[in-house]
Amino acid sequence: MIPMLLIDAAPPDDREFLTDLFLSYQRLMFSVAGEYVSGWDEREEIVQNSLVKIVEQVSRLRSMEKGAALAYLIVIVRHMALNHLRHGNVVQKHTVLAEFDELDPADQTPAAEEALIRIERLDALRRIWPKLRESDRYLLQARYFAELSDAEIAEVVGCKPDSVRSKLSRARTRAREAMRKEGFLDE
Repeated sequence: MIPMLLIDAAPPDDREFLTDLFLSYQRLMFSVAGEYVSGWDEREEIVQNSLVKIVEQVSRLRSMEKGAALAYLIVIVRHMALNHLRHGNVVQKHTVLAEFDELDPADQTPAAEEALIRIERLDALRRIWPKLRESDRYLLQARYFAELSDAEIAEVVGCKPDSVRSKLSRARTRAREAMRKEGFLDE
């Protein structure tokens, strides 16, 4: 089934190009989305959001060779999947904060202490996040929020999986250093 977004795309040449592109690669798009989420509804949402970006980039896609256009299409779907996961993590973070509000301060069980420490670390990370390099933010998001493997990150970043581990280590070091510099971590 062709999404309404493509049917409504104008001009007719773009509509035809986008429809052919979607029909040729829809299974691949859903498969890529399935690498990040398991539910069909979530996959559909990711593909729909990807199609919005694809419509916006139709002139760029037309100028690419078939292989480059396919790679670009996959990258768009992956980015939309990561955005979807990132949004889910934001919702989850707020749920954790709501659960923390329900904790009794007098309750000093290890679970309560762990929840407090986790919330403090998340808050510290949130505060220094904009100060981190974009590449560090991407690596940290891909690993800890999207839970991508070294191989998956390497594919997107364009390096070897062994390099991902080194890059992640440096990104974590810079994040810790930024938190120390802001006074969120002890020396």
